[in-house]
Amino acid sequence: MKQAIEFRCQQYDQLVTTARKRSISHQFVFVQSGMVLVKLGRSEFPVLANQGFWLSFDCLYSLTILPGSTVCHADVSVRIKDHLPEHTGYVTLSPFVVSLLDELSAQQQVDHAPKRVDDRLTSLVRLLGDYAKDFKPALEEVLTEDSLCISKAVQTILANGRLSAEMESAIETSGFNMAEVRTALQVREWIKSLKSGGKISQLAEEAGLTEALFTSLVNSVGGYQAGN
Repeated sequence: MKQAIEFRCQQYDQLVTTARKRSISHQFVFVQSGMVLVKLGRSEFPVLANQGFWLSFDCLYSLTILPGSTVCHADVSVRIKDHLPEHTGYVTLSPFVVSLLDELSAQQQVDHAPKRVDDRLTSLVRLLGDYAKDFKPALEEVLTEDSLCISKAVQTILANGRLSAEMESAIETSGFNMAEVRTALQVREWIKSLKSGGKISQLAEEAGLTEALFTSLVNSVGGYQAGN
């Protein structure tokens, strides 16, 4: 990181997944629309529209950003000596902080490429950093009923299980339907398998798809050029 605090807001037209890794900075994720899944250990925690999530330094995590989501990211360097939250989890945001995030994103061009903070945003980003010192991250104890159901639904989909009506209803609150979430998770797992040496023919057969349809889904949903 060249800046003490770096901020960017991006709209993701395709599925984005990150490798499981340890955070080399403090990170704050704010979902303006859509959904992000934060994987910690074996659990995946859904971050929905207008929710924030704090990833502390050295936290082992991975992110799954569903297609169509708009997400703000703030990376805070460990060089900053201010006391920042040492725990990972959801953070309750005041209306002022939400307005601040909206103002930051409005002033920044939505793009897939990371943007460095320019002079006109510096004061706003520093203000966000000041408020971050008062964040009190928490996990299971603050999960809403819908978020808990979505988390269970993700595990059920990955296990090829059948979703309950309650799970499907909870997914609807995220702005996605069950088919969209199931497809995104399946494509995520397929891409993971392809990167590990899996064969298109075998994966397509296991999924009950033609190779052409399988390749089309991986390319269009996940942006992965299968076969290259």
